[in-house]
Amino acid sequence: MQSGVIKFGLMERVLFGQPAANAVIDEIERIGASRVFLLVGGTLNRETNEVDKIKGALGDKFCGLHDSMPAHSPEMLSSSVLIPLVLRRQTY
Repeated sequence: MQSGVIKFGLMERVLFGQPAANAVIDEIERIGASRVFLLVGGTLNRETNEVDKIKGALGDKFCGLHDSMPAHSPEMLSSSVLIPLVLRRQTY
């Protein structure tokens, strides 16, 4: 038997049963986001076209991508995310 701890962040909703691009668009409309920075895993970005579909659906709202998220990462704002976000912000 394995043991460990999983710490969950402030996940409010889980959407399923529809294409990811549609779900992302629905969520950004729901919260009124005008810019979207995607945090994805490298495998998802390299081995599928789902990220490209989301980027295409976002159009001008897409402002950047960080594709080095660890698998199943519950901590959204780790140092691996904060550094690219700060660097990206400096370009706008």
